Amino acid sequence: MDNRKKCSAISIDHNRISRTGSDKEIIEYAKANNHEIIDLSGKTVVPGFIDAHMHLGPMIYAPLYFDCSKYNSINAITDHLLEKASDNGWIVGKKYDHETIRDKRHLTKNDLDAVSKDIPIFIIHVSGHIAYINSKAMEVRELTSESFIDGGEFGKNENGELNGILYEYAVDAVYRDIPEPSEKQIENCLMDMAPFLHEMGITSVHDSCSDSSNLYRKEGHVYRELAKRDNLPIRINLFLPYQRSEDMKNDMLDANSLLMDRETYHDFFKVSTIKTFADGSLRGGTAAITKPYKETNNYGMLTISEEIIDQYMKAALATQKQLAIHALGDHAVDFVISSYKKYLTKGNDKRWRIEHYGMASDENIFDTEKYGIYSALNPIFLFDTGDAIYEKIDKTLYSRLFRINSLYSKGLKLGFGSDCPVCSCNPLKAIASAINRKSKSGQLINENEKIDIYDAFEIYTSGGAYGSFDENIKGKLLPGYLADMVILDKKLDETCIDDIKVSKTILDGRIVYECS
Repeated sequence: MDNRKKCSAISIDHNRISRTGSDKEIIEYAKANNHEIIDLSGKTVVPGFIDAHMHLGPMIYAPLYFDCSKYNSINAITDHLLEKASDNGWIVGKKYDHETIRDKRHLTKNDLDAVSKDIPIFIIHVSGHIAYINSKAMEVRELTSESFIDGGEFGKNENGELNGILYEYAVDAVYRDIPEPSEKQIENCLMDMAPFLHEMGITSVHDSCSDSSNLYRKEGHVYRELAKRDNLPIRINLFLPYQRSEDMKNDMLDANSLLMDRETYHDFFKVSTIKTFADGSLRGGTAAITKPYKETNNYGMLTISEEIIDQYMKAALATQKQLAIHALGDHAVDFVISSYKKYLTKGNDKRWRIEHYGMASDENIFDTEKYGIYSALNPIFLFDTGDAIYEKIDKTLYSRLFRINSLYSKGLKLGFGSDCPVCSCNPLKAIASAINRKSKSGQLINENEKIDIYDAFEIYTSGGAYGSFDENIKGKLLPGYLADMVILDKKLDETCIDDIKVSKTILDGRIVYECS
């Protein structure tokens, strides 16, 4: 954060910061070179926010699907589902949360069959790791009580019949059958959503791929073509999504094709990371933990085997790609770090990632430092899901939750992300959460892991840049860096962090958002 403390004024030239210094020095330089001058009038300028873990596709497609979060009961949802029947022959819903709905339970096949037995229905849980389908969707997918999928589960009732609940890879197995939006729809949805991202001060995202492991091919093509036309409204680092081993070779070929003509992208689009999952969601009870979820015999589940994770690590080394693995529960974190240690050497700069890093032991943190593992953390989870997590996990695991300070104080490079659309993508809310560590009910969660406001801003900016090997071109306010900036309406002060708002967002030297 030193550059934010020292820079008083900034001059932009050719979409990059050309000079920093005192107000007088820069104003004279700007006038001499016919640059626009913006008077901050006591406001604060920081680098553009870099969301280090977001699911951009599911976020931008939200208007295409039924929003379950608008309703407070299962009956209210099922009463309105038919209104969202789409031209592709499916009804698709998002953001169902059994914790906040009045009924306090998961949807079932019977609930959705009451809406229709003729139209396939697919509803995804807010966590993204559970989904619900009706009988017609089972028919389309040819599912039976004997159906099996590695790394997932098709839920069953007490009679051993499918109940319509899908867990982990079973979610993706059905999602693949839903007709995908066209490239034109993808482009339109992105352009419609971009102003909302700019309003949050977000100038770059690490796109941790869509729900569908096939859809990213279309998304990547759209993003690339927009970048080549200088029309991509946000900088995107697109991950290669999780695939089974037989698809990995095609993934690598797709990545190479997306990266053609890299010099024409003007630092707006890249594909550098392979992504997969080691477990599921703490909120949904599918994250792999070492103590059972309260009042159950459920330990969650690992969604990847040693054999498959070895294939991913070998593929990452062979293609010189970064590897990112989702791990929330302590058992999953142990598994991922133990796996990484087989292939990483001390002091390497491969920056293999742990996405979310929901729980960590002291030994995990030691190994994270030793092997140069990058942590993409989600402090917004503390506020949005902290109460639900506290209610679900054994109290002996509380001290392992989201150990931001323990990692950062070691000098490790971290990034902050939202996991949007699972949680809010507002960086200022996430920064507030990292500072105060409070849930919605006011519960303090692992208070020793608080960080200060300057560290939080640094993680959400230069930390995100480091996660995509872009630390020398963005994430700081220094000469030669990309001119991505956010003007805040107040000085940085953690005592009033909840009152700080984005006043302007500047992307590539252009004002793309201005508070009216």
